[in-house]
Amino acid sequence: MGRFVTNGERMKVTLAEDNVKAGTLILVGDKVVAACESGNTGDTIQCQTDGVWEEAAAGAIGQGENVKFDNATKQFSLSGAGEAVHGYSTEAAAGGFVKVNIG
Repeated sequence: MGRFVTNGERMKVTLAEDNVKAGTLILVGDKVVAACESGNTGDTIQCQTDGVWEEAAAGAIGQGENVKFDNATKQFSLSGAGEAVHGYSTEAAAGGFVKVNIG
């Protein structure tokens, strides 16, 4: 029988990039998480694994669309066939910024 460890809203992440600021979205494997604290390469920080976050959008995105996150540009875009899905948009966005549920 397993035992309860955590509610799963946060996870510890060892950073693979420098100058991560609290609130920044980062890609860890196939999961987008939000840094809860700042850090640099090799630092282990707490990250939020769910919730709705506002981030840059690479083009128009409709409400409820599956989106992917580009860790290099820090932008969400529509997720194409066979591509990873990192969340879904909670509101339509013509570009600029989009609200995305990463949970």
